[in-house]
Amino acid sequence: MAGYLIHTPEGLGAAGQARAAELGPAAVGTTPLSDLAATVGLSLVTRQDVTELYHATCEGIYSARTLHEAPLRAEEGDEAYEDGQERKAGMLEAIREGLLVRSLVVLGKP
Repeated sequence: MAGYLIHTPEGLGAAGQARAAELGPAAVGTTPLSDLAATVGLSLVTRQDVTELYHATCEGIYSARTLHEAPLRAEEGDEAYEDGQERKAGMLEAIREGLLVRSLVVLGKP
């Protein structure tokens, strides 16, 4: 099984995890990947850090939403537009601070 996960780096303290949860997407993983895999009866085969691509994607979305602000505000409403921009800005901040990591993981049967 393979997929992408957004999570906190291993060894991040409680304060960092709380900050990552505040700034990151709704379901930020804080469980170590090997433990997470074990909960579903699998083991971690490999992990590739793709955080730079995650940062570029978030930055692109933020920039595109800024560029198209007027029609997005008209479609989404002011509150939803501002909330979306705040969430993306928060994710960018968390990535830059080293609080969020995106990984491509491959899991297999132990």
